[in-house]
Parts: sequence; structure tokens; C-alpha cells
Amino acid sequence: MEKVGLYINGERIYSVPIGQAQPPNFEYYRKDLKATDAVKVYIADKDDKELDQADVPIKQE
Repeated sequence: MEKVGLYINGERIYSVPIGQAQPPNFEYYRKDLKATDAVKVYIADKDDKELDQADVPIKQE
């Protein structure tokens, strides 16, 4: 597991390196999301091959 990325309303958003995060705990911030957006997070290997994904609830601040 090397990278984390998002799907927003079915569109794959670029992935970024996980860095020093200790799985399963990491944070990913994205501006301009709405509570009605369908968001999934995915993890990928160094070649950007998806390993797993999960639904993400959106918190409004």
C-alpha cells in the first residue's frame, strides 16, 4: 500500500503518496465536497493499481 485516492461521484481523482501514515489511520482532505456527493477512498500500490476501496461519509463543518 503506497497511495491513497478518491472517487467523487464516480470520477477517479488522482492518488497521492500515503507517506508516513500508519495504516489503517490516515487523513485525506478535499475542499468543496457536499454532503450529497458519493465519495469512495481507495488505496493503491506504487504502480497505482487499486488494492481496495471503501465508502466515505462527508462531514460538514
